[in-house]
Amino acid sequence: VFESKEQLWLIGERTTEVWYDAGGQYFPFQRLVGTLMQFGTKAAASVARFSTSGQDGIILFGRSDRGENVIIRTKGFAGDVVSTPAFGAEVATYATTSDAIGYTYQEDTHEFYVLTFPSADVTWCYDAQTGLIHKRLSYEPYTQQFHRHRSNCYMNFNGKRIVGDYQSGSLYQLTRSAYTDSGWPLLAKRRS
Repeated sequence: VFESKEQLWLIGERTTEVWYDAGGQYFPFQRLVGTLMQFGTKAAASVARFSTSGQDGIILFGRSDRGENVIIRTKGFAGDVVSTPAFGAEVATYATTSDAIGYTYQEDTHEFYVLTFPSADVTWCYDAQTGLIHKRLSYEPYTQQFHRHRSNCYMNFNGKRIVGDYQSGSLYQLTRSAYTDSGWPLLAKRRS
């Protein structure tokens, strides 16, 4: 269930409906006719509010009767797949995807959707301005391995982007002026 002003989005496994507050005496909500969308979500915690070009909507890790393992963004009452076939192919190899969690944040003019698969130890990030998707990982120097990004949740507080660390529960500021990842080195791989 996702609530937006006077609307109530009921997101199922394969379909989504929008209901509105009709002010009824015994049950205030009624289905908004013509808003049955043919997609749902594989992971309830992946649903997040998303805004592009001044239009609010939602973004989620989706599925439908026609397929799954896609990121879907709504525009009005329509859903657009914004992930790539490469994303879907890799996610299909994960043993568990129902535990995916997502959050959104804005930095400069970019709106980001961060989607983490805890069981697979991988984080993906979609940038609405560029339309590109990339992995966002943290590096552990002791084992010399990449793991999912440390952030597990997000909030904007006092003009700062604050994230919660999934390992320690600590809070950190998400900023480009930090040159370590909670004291660990920041390493990146670039591929074209």
